Order: sequence, then C-alpha cells, then structure tokens
Amino acid sequence: MRENGFAAALLGYLSDLTETIARRIDRIVIARTLALDEAGAPDGLYRDRFGALWEKHARGWRLWLRSGAALEVLATEADIARTLRSFAPFTPVVVWLPRR
Repeated sequence: MRENGFAAALLGYLSDLTETIARRIDRIVIARTLALDEAGAPDGLYRDRFGALWEKHARGWRLWLRSGAALEVLATEADIARTLRSFAPFTPVVVWLPRR
C-alpha cells in the first residue's frame, strides 16, 4: 500500500513539473512569435493564437484537427488573407530531437 501511495505522489509531482516546463516553453515561444504573412512564411508547421496546428506548404495553408484529420487546403488568396487575419499570430513549431 505504501509503494502505491509513493508511486502516485511521484507521478503527480512529475506531471506538475511537466506542465510547468511546458508553460514556460510556451511563454518563450510566444515571446518570439513572428508576424508572418502568406508570402513570407516558410513551409512548415505553425500554431495559431488559439493553439490549433496549421501546415504551410506550396499549395496553401491546411488546418489540422486535434483528432489528426486535416481540413481542406486554403488555396485562394482571399481565404488565406481572411485566415491570417482571424488566427494570427502564427508561431512556427520547432521539433527538437535529442542526439543519440
């Protein structure tokens, strides 16, 4: 019984620590957010101000739902301009992989 209580306390502590680190990283990323326009944004993944994931590529912008499904590509200039105004600022998503 004692081991289960210790394990639960340890997991709770680690969970809180992970949340704190994630919030601090988010603050750093938000502080370095770029004002991107559709012409100047390099291809890649971005988060909007609401936390939704967007993919920018040669054919336009695509919204990725939390379930992993992708919505239709926004290819027309009017759609892109309206989206960028509504959901800006976009923050590039940086993938960090540790060295092995």
